[in-house]
Amino acid sequence: MTGRVLGVDVSGWQGQMDWLKAARAGAWFAFIKASEGVGGTDSTFATNWANSRGLVLRGAYHFYRAGQDPVAQADHFADVVLGTDDPGDLPPVLDLEVDGVTWDDVVAFMDRLQSRVEREPILYTSKGVTDPMGPPPRTWPLWVANYGVPQPYLPQGWDAWLFWQFTDQGPGRQFGAASQRIDQNWFSGSLRDLFTLAGMDTAEAAWWRVGRLERMMGVSTGPDPEPSPEPEQRKITVWLLRVRSGPGLGYDTVDMLRKGAVVSVYETQAGDGLEWGRIGDNRWIALAYTEPV
Repeated sequence: MTGRVLGVDVSGWQGQMDWLKAARAGAWFAFIKASEGVGGTDSTFATNWANSRGLVLRGAYHFYRAGQDPVAQADHFADVVLGTDDPGDLPPVLDLEVDGVTWDDVVAFMDRLQSRVEREPILYTSKGVTDPMGPPPRTWPLWVANYGVPQPYLPQGWDAWLFWQFTDQGPGRQFGAASQRIDQNWFSGSLRDLFTLAGMDTAEAAWWRVGRLERMMGVSTGPDPEPSPEPEQRKITVWLLRVRSGPGLGYDTVDMLRKGAVVSVYETQAGDGLEWGRIGDNRWIALAYTEPV
């Protein structure tokens, strides 16, 4: 693996998203729930799709429902996404996490979706879901879910992952969610590789990054601003870590973070014999219980 790039995935469970905050926290991509089954549409999709544009590289996903026609589900998903006149940046995703599905169902869905959007879709799943289905007749780019491990265990038939959902306990408020928690993901490659997956050449990627930086810094025209330092990303190494309202043990506890969550540290200060990192407004953690990622 040549690098790792951090991103999130969201649905109506996260409530109203602040995408500017997500970008400032270090998210470079997001998968956004669009649809479910043959007729369900996520209530937050349209808003998330529009508001995240230019701040994160976006892909849409569909939650598969067993027992419903796979081709009809693929058509519904394509209709929802293409109906926005904005196909997004990353390939579309089939979210497969339920029992009662066959590989014939998956093939029918993926073939229909690819014919509609003219891109090879990504399959989101886990070893526990697909291994009981037997060996796949073919494979697709894999987004694997596996928490609390140094590297994900891959489903039968795959020898590499493209995206890895490594926790469902990320700090939601830091990444702009209304919910306390948010799913966090790694991309298996460099930022340049991610732009390539999004279909951008070097010039297009550079202009996209300029636009993102302008929005993050609250500017739109004029000379190049002095860039802010990129926040350092660190992973929680203890089972539960207190988030305090200031850099010291005497400050109030305002949240708890679970082991494996990744946070962005914007500044550091010493207090009570420890080094503290600010991960948001009035949100500090003791860095002794974290490690760089």
